[in-house]
Amino acid sequence: MTLTQELKNVIKQAEETLEELYENIEEMKNRLEEMELEEKWEQEQKTIYNLEKGDTYWFIDGFIPFLTFWKDNSTDIAQLTHGNIYLTEQDAKDEIKARKLIAKAKKSQKGFKPDWEKDDEEKHYLYYNHYLVIETSTYTHNVPTKLGYWSDFYDMRNFVNENKEDLIWFFTEYTG
Repeated sequence: MTLTQELKNVIKQAEETLEELYENIEEMKNRLEEMELEEKWEQEQKTIYNLEKGDTYWFIDGFIPFLTFWKDNSTDIAQLTHGNIYLTEQDAKDEIKARKLIAKAKKSQKGFKPDWEKDDEEKHYLYYNHYLVIETSTYTHNVPTKLGYWSDFYDMRNFVNENKEDLIWFFTEYTG
């Protein structure tokens, strides 16, 4: 065998090896893509009810979000039982924002508690309908509302005017 022939054989083997390597790289890329999709799907399936030791979650203390790890201990179980576990920081921040808005609403209601036995007592409340925060009243219907009821229509209107953007967020994104 001549030197030229030997060199041709070496080049041919190198090309075959490279071809195998490229095929392996392509297979590895495909497998990596599959694994990433599986991981993403698993993350999307994660809920507050299937956390495992070491998973991170957020909880709220006062009006501050904190990140911690699920340890499956009594503190974690208490947080879960009390509805104080959030998978993302944004979820925790949204909850804080909603709680602050509800607290403002309660304050503007000046302690009013509707008496559903009184048919002549006006009970004012808010709801959202097609890009509008609607101010309305009822005498006898107990309409569920997280924001509560006002005895004075103008107190309710002032609350709406002072919190319009937050109310739109509350009705469209938070409770949406």
